[in-house]
Amino acid sequence: MFYSLGRSLLFLVLCQKLAAAQDSIINSALFHDDELLKAGEEFLRTAASIQDQDKKPSVELDFYHGNHADKDLDMRPSKHEPEISEEEVDLRFNTFVTEPTFKTPKITIHNITEDRSQLAPGYYFYGPYETGAAGPQVFDQDGQLIYWGASQTHEPRIKNFLPCSYQGSPPTSHLCWSEVFHDAKYGHEYVTNHVLDNTYTPVHEPYGAISGWQFPNSHEYNMLPLGTSLIQAVYQIVPWNLSSYNGPEEGFVHDGCFQEIDTVTGAAVFSWCASDHFSLDSSYVYLDVPSQHNFTEAIAGNGSYKRSWDFIHLNAVDKLENGNYIVSARHFNSIFCVAGPSSAEPGKVLWHLGGKANEFEYLNDFAFSRQHHVRVVSQDSAKGTLSISLFNNGFNVRNSALLEGLASSGQIIRLDTAFKTAELLHEYIHPDSAAGWRASVTIAEGSMDVLGNGNAVLGWGSLPTLSEYSKQGDVLFHASYAGGHGRSYRVFKREWVGMPTWDAKMVVYKSERDSEAMWAYVSWNGATEVKAWRFAVDDKDIWVKVDKSGFETRADLRQFSGDVVHVQALDAQGNVIGATSTPIFIPAQSSLDANICGADRCIRGFEYNQGDSIAATVESSQSFAEVTSTTTTTTMNTDKHSSILPLLFVLGFLACIELVTGWCRSFIRKLWLRSGRLRSGRLRSGRFLAAKEEDREKAAAEAMGMGLLPLSRRGEGIRI
Repeated sequence: MFYSLGRSLLFLVLCQKLAAAQDSIINSALFHDDELLKAGEEFLRTAASIQDQDKKPSVELDFYHGNHADKDLDMRPSKHEPEISEEEVDLRFNTFVTEPTFKTPKITIHNITEDRSQLAPGYYFYGPYETGAAGPQVFDQDGQLIYWGASQTHEPRIKNFLPCSYQGSPPTSHLCWSEVFHDAKYGHEYVTNHVLDNTYTPVHEPYGAISGWQFPNSHEYNMLPLGTSLIQAVYQIVPWNLSSYNGPEEGFVHDGCFQEIDTVTGAAVFSWCASDHFSLDSSYVYLDVPSQHNFTEAIAGNGSYKRSWDFIHLNAVDKLENGNYIVSARHFNSIFCVAGPSSAEPGKVLWHLGGKANEFEYLNDFAFSRQHHVRVVSQDSAKGTLSISLFNNGFNVRNSALLEGLASSGQIIRLDTAFKTAELLHEYIHPDSAAGWRASVTIAEGSMDVLGNGNAVLGWGSLPTLSEYSKQGDVLFHASYAGGHGRSYRVFKREWVGMPTWDAKMVVYKSERDSEAMWAYVSWNGATEVKAWRFAVDDKDIWVKVDKSGFETRADLRQFSGDVVHVQALDAQGNVIGATSTPIFIPAQSSLDANICGADRCIRGFEYNQGDSIAATVESSQSFAEVTSTTTTTTMNTDKHSSILPLLFVLGFLACIELVTGWCRSFIRKLWLRSGRLRSGRLRSGRFLAAKEEDREKAAAEAMGMGLLPLSRRGEGIRI
C-alpha cells in the first residue's frame, strides 16, 4: 500500500513538472515562430472586428463627422489603443533594456531655438493616447523621457496631467491627472480625478461622484492655485422633450455641469448646470436626424439615452478672484461668466463672449470657435478687466471642403466687462499652417498654457504635435510624438522635482563569461535630480563616473571583471541620492544561437531577470555599506529547458517498473487460480462486484437525467 501511495505521489509531482515544462516549451516556440505569432494576432484582430461590427457608438462626443463620402473629420476617440505592427514599434516608440515593459511615444523635435535660455524652465507634461501605448508622460526639452506612469493607472488614457498644489502646498509639489473610463451607462466617458505627491504616491482617494451626481467627466479637472478646492466637469443625462427639434419626444440631453469640490472634506462647494440657464437654441450643433442632413452643420447625438444630445459641451472652467467662474461652452462657440456662491444671485450668467448671445464689441479683427481650455491669465476685479487664454480650434463646419485656409491657434484676449469690449492681444497659429488645414486644424481637443516667463505652450489635440512660443509669437520648440500618430487632450510645461520611492533599474550584460566587453544599462523612472551615475564591481573600491544620458544611460565597463555591479545615482552636487546592485547577466547559449541576445544586449522586451542565466551573486563588502543592494540571485549557466531530460528519464524508468510489476502480478494470479486458492474468494468478490454494478447503473441513470453526461454517452454502456 505504501509503495502504491508513494508511487502515485511521485507520478503526480512529475506530471506537474512535465506540464510546466511543456507550457514553457510551447511559449518558447511561439516566441520564436514569427509566422505563428502573426497568424495569432491576425486571428485576434479579425475576431475583435467581428465583435465591433455589432457595437454601436455609445455617444457622439465632441468630435464632428464629415458627410458619408468624406471620412476625414471622423475624429471620435477610440476606446482601445490601436494595434501596432512590429515594424512600426521602433519608429514610434522608445524601448529600454532596464524597463522591458515600457513602450513610450518617441518625441521628434522639428524645430528648437538655438538659444535654449528662451525656453521656459521645466518639463513637458501630457497624456498621449491612440498612439498604440497610452499613459502619463513627462519629457524634457531634448525630447528625453523623464517619467512614464502607465503602470500606475488602471486605465491607460490620462487627461489633465500636470503638477499642482494640494491643500496649501507649493504649486508644483503634487501631480494631478484624470483617469478616463468608458461606460455606456453614462452615455459618455467618465473619470476619477487623482492627486499624487512628488514620490508618485497617491495622497487621497480619487475624487469621483459628489452629492449623488453622475461621475465627473474628463473635460475639466482644475486644481485651483492653493489646492484647497478643485473644479471638475460633471455631465448629466437629463430627460427632455426634443420633438420641436425633430428629435424624440422622450429624448435625452447631455447637460453641461460643473462642481467646485473642497479637497479636504470632499463636499461640493458649488454646483451649476447649463440646462437651468440656457435654451437649447443657443447651440450650434444639431441632432443627428438623417432626414435633415445638409453635411455642413455639426451634429452631436440623436437624442436617445446612449446618444443624448450634447447641446453645450462644457469643456473648461476657471475661477476669478471675486469668486465667479469663467466657463467655456464649445457647442455655443461661447465663453461666459457664472456668478459664484458668494454673489447676490449664485449661478446667474453675468455676461457672454461669442456665440448667439455675444455682448462684446470686438476691437480688432478676430474670432474663435469650438474652443478649448479657457484660463484666466490676469485680472483686475476693481476695474472689471481681465485677460483670458484659450485654444481656438477655429472651425464651425463638418465638411472638409469648407476648412481650406483655416488654422487652429492659441489666443490671449483682453476683456473689459464694464464697457463690454474684447481685444485680441496675442495669437499663436499652428507652425504648419502653410501645409493646409489637415496639418493645422485641430478638429478635436487642444490646449494653451501661458507660462510664468510669458511663453505659451500649445498642445494641438487631435494633431499629435506640441509647440512652445515666445510672448512675441516666435516658435521656440515644435515637436510631434509617436511618429505622427495619436492625440493628447492637454499639454503643460512646469518645473518638477520627482523623487520616486522605487529603486533605480540596472542591467549589466556580457555576451560570454570570457568576453572583455561588459555593458551596464541604468535608469530611474521619474527621478528628476539624477545628473550622473557611479559604477563599481564586487568589493573593489574603484568607481567610474558616467554622466546621465537620456532616460537610460549605457556605460562601458570593459575595464572591470567580477560578478556583481554596484551603481550610485548622483545629484548636481555629487550627493548619492540612490543606489542599487545587480549580478552580471550572461545569456544562455540557446539565446545566442537563436539571435535573441547579441554582443551588447538582447532583443526588445527581453526580461533579463527571467529565463536565462545570470552570474552568481557575490556578497557586498563593508566598503559598499552606503549602497542599497537589490541583488537578484539565480542559477548560473542554466539552460531554460535542461531540467526536462532528467524528468523524462525518471518517467521512462518508472514506466518500465510498472510493466514488469504488472507482468509479475499476472503470473502470480494465474498460479493462484490453478491452485484453487481463490475459489471462495471469487464467490465473495463476485457478490460484491454485482452489488457495485447496480450502484454504478443507478448513478449513471441519475447523471444522464441531470444532463451531466455527454449526449454521445447517453443510452450507452458507461464505466464509472
